[in-house]
Amino acid sequence: MKKHIPALTSATGIALLLLLLVPQRVYSDHNLFLKVIAANSNIHTIDCDISQFIFHNDTVEKFSGRYRVNDKGFFRIDYEHPSRQIVLKNDHGLSWYFPEDNLLYIIQEKAEYPVQPGINPLKGIIDKHDPRFTMRYTGTYMYGFFTASNHFASKDSARGLIFTIISDAEKHTIFEKSISDESGKEIIREIYSNYSKNGTHYFPGRVDVLARTARGITRNTTFYRNVHLNREQGGNIFFLQIPRNTTKKFIDME
Repeated sequence: MKKHIPALTSATGIALLLLLLVPQRVYSDHNLFLKVIAANSNIHTIDCDISQFIFHNDTVEKFSGRYRVNDKGFFRIDYEHPSRQIVLKNDHGLSWYFPEDNLLYIIQEKAEYPVQPGINPLKGIIDKHDPRFTMRYTGTYMYGFFTASNHFASKDSARGLIFTIISDAEKHTIFEKSISDESGKEIIREIYSNYSKNGTHYFPGRVDVLARTARGITRNTTFYRNVHLNREQGGNIFFLQIPRNTTKKFIDME
């Protein structure tokens, strides 16, 4: 005989009740997704401290430092741990500089969706101008036990990709974003959590990225602290002056 677990049964019942209580609003797909876009826009710069954990197979690497990014897609990470390192993305590409070793890696990104920090979870989706590429509302479901979430999906037939967005039904912040191929195999999933109010914006305190790469599945977990949004940034922070005798190496990132 199977054991009866009252706590689990009660929790499940509460979740089902909450789902029934979710307001059944009527929106067009387009108007509802516009609310999600609005909630995740108007952030032009981020300046914060990060702690980053990269999991692969049985290994864990930890990095910590300062992270700055702007809405042009430029970013800079000044790592202090485990050593001084500078990761830079600008209109010249992606590079990784080790000042103590006088070594610069110039990274050639081959993947169509390289794993890198971004300022807006919707970038790459709202930039699409093809009218066939439209987010379709697929329903409202419980996210965990107590939070209602809206689900959206879109198919890019030209590249055989399916985009999925899960957002908070009330605040319209992003819970998850994923990209899969037509067979349903997930290529990348981003999970946004630990949101807090920062001025007029909600900002996640944690972002998890799971990506399928040539080396297998990798997971990157980043915690954000001391977050400053829309702080003025000098344009020169996204460019480096390096010594002429710096050794340069080119590597491919797939």
